[in-house]
Amino acid sequence: MADTPDVSWGGKERRRFSRVQFHCNLYISYSTNAVSAETINIGPGGIRVRLGSEFKTGTPVKMEIFCEPNHTIKCNGYVIWVSQQTDINTQTVKFDTGIQFDNIISEERQYIYSLIEKINKEQDNKD
Repeated sequence: MADTPDVSWGGKERRRFSRVQFHCNLYISYSTNAVSAETINIGPGGIRVRLGSEFKTGTPVKMEIFCEPNHTIKCNGYVIWVSQQTDINTQTVKFDTGIQFDNIISEERQYIYSLIEKINKEQDNKD
């Protein structure tokens, strides 16, 4: 397992990989708990998810990401950042959460690159 990453943000973009908007379901387990969530975006280095509860930065997690009907990514990660969001209509509080992949296998990272390329091509065809 890799060392715990630097989780300080400081308001400056530090992402090393591009991301695309991509919505799919996933399970996140940590300690003795598990939650289901939906991705907001995905990239080869990590994902952004919206959660109903706040995770502390640095929290190690295990994930099952249901990308497509025939493809599930199982990997570990760390919470890198958390941003509280409040729905102005319902006053419901959610937490946008950035999770960095940790030791994701190369085949899964390559799958994500292919997925990004596919999504970008679909987007280009719409424009």
